[in-house]
Amino acid sequence: EFADIGDFVYQPVKTYSSGMFVRLAFALAINVDPEILIVDEALSVGDASFAEKCMARMRHFRAEGKTIFFVTHAPWQMLNFCDRVMWLHQGRVVGYDTAERMIPAYVAFTREWTQLDHLQRAQLLPDYETYRAQVENQQRAVWQQRAKETAQKSP
Repeated sequence: EFADIGDFVYQPVKTYSSGMFVRLAFALAINVDPEILIVDEALSVGDASFAEKCMARMRHFRAEGKTIFFVTHAPWQMLNFCDRVMWLHQGRVVGYDTAERMIPAYVAFTREWTQLDHLQRAQLLPDYETYRAQVENQQRAVWQQRAKETAQKSP
C-alpha cells in the first residue's frame, strides 16, 4: 500500500518502470523495521508526494534512533533531512561536516565541475576546505556589501 502502485503489485517486476520498482523496494525496506536503512537515490524517481511520504517515514525512523544512510545528489534533500553530510567524489571522501557547511561547498564545486570538459575534470580534485573557504569568502563579501549599503542609507 505504501508503494501506491495499485494492481501493478500483482504484475511481474520486470514489467515495472524504474519509479515503480523503487517505490516497491522502499515500501518493502521500511516494512521490515530495519535498524539501519540505506536509501540510495530512491527519492530521485517518482513524484513529489511519494518523496515527501518517504521523507516523513525516514524522519520517523530517525526519531526512533535508527541509523539512516541517505544517498542523494539533491542539496535541498540533504538540507531538509541530514544533520551531517559526507561528500564523496569518485570513491574518495572529500569532506564530512554539518549539512549547513558542507552543502554550499558541494554546490560551488558542482557548479564549477559542470562547466569543465572531460580532460579538465580529470585534473580537478575537489578539496572541501578550499570550496568551504571560497563560499565563506563570498558570503563575507556579500555581508560587507550589505553593511556598506546600509551605512550609506543611514543618516
